[in-house]
Amino acid sequence: MLADAAVFPRDKTCGDGLTPRAVGELQLLGLDDWLRAHAVNQGLRAHGFGQTLLLPWPGGNLPSWGSAVARTELDDHLRTTAIKSGATAVDGARAVDVRREGGRVAGVVFKTDDGPLEIGCRTLVVADGVRSPLGKVLGREWHRDTVYGVAGRSYVASELSDDPWISSHLELRDEAGTVLSGYGWIFPLGTGEVNLGVGTLATSKRPADLAISPEQVARVVALVGDGTLSVGLARQAVDGVLETGADVDTVVAERGLQRVSDVDALAAAVDEAIAAQPDVAEKIRAGKVAAAGALVGAVMKATRGQADAKTVRELILQKLS
Repeated sequence: MLADAAVFPRDKTCGDGLTPRAVGELQLLGLDDWLRAHAVNQGLRAHGFGQTLLLPWPGGNLPSWGSAVARTELDDHLRTTAIKSGATAVDGARAVDVRREGGRVAGVVFKTDDGPLEIGCRTLVVADGVRSPLGKVLGREWHRDTVYGVAGRSYVASELSDDPWISSHLELRDEAGTVLSGYGWIFPLGTGEVNLGVGTLATSKRPADLAISPEQVARVVALVGDGTLSVGLARQAVDGVLETGADVDTVVAERGLQRVSDVDALAAAVDEAIAAQPDVAEKIRAGKVAAAGALVGAVMKATRGQADAKTVRELILQKLS
């Protein structure tokens, strides 16, 4: 059973860069050919303090190559692979509580649009991020007085998109030229874009100084909460703030990032996706509802991420029921 608070395809902040160890794990899942069709890199280009070092992946008992795939695509493909292998997927279900039997978790309670849903379990893997709301229910505590990482990333069109090396810039300095505890990176994606980002260390007493303020982040979160932005559109809004320095609402308005949930406006895109993938449509008609993810992804791509994924999914199932 795979449960996610979002509806796929959905984005995640970190994890595009795939080291040889990650490649090895994906090979065990039978995804070697799929991964090789994306970016392939041969090692790390490290910059800093007057030097540039080319550090090839060592190989040995691990693959001798790495890769990079945007999490929107990677996670959706992993989920689809799991479903084809027999897993059941539940989207739009946020884990909020657990049911205990003795000293173990026997079930997880999810919040959904249709009300609470409990799913029993023998083994539970909690992977809900650094803030981990379910982890807090289980007793996990985020010790913000100790050091933690803070990062910002964006996707940028670049001629380095097919670079055979990922880059790490180890000499991170502030405007005054003081060396900071952190690094920058460039992950070539092979799509015409690179993942460009920077990370540093912080504590509650010594917060990180990033180009986007906590107030701007809070505004993005609020727009996601009220339905104006999807998670994918929120990513684009943050990219816009980092690129231009403008406030969040200005970026959203100027780039037309508002989410589209009007059924009439989405119907044509849904019809085109169904017509383009008749084999997927037949699977859904035969009761394999999980296959709808492929059509949702096609509509999201056609609408540049502006479509409301939940509305699209409902419309697809309605048309193919």
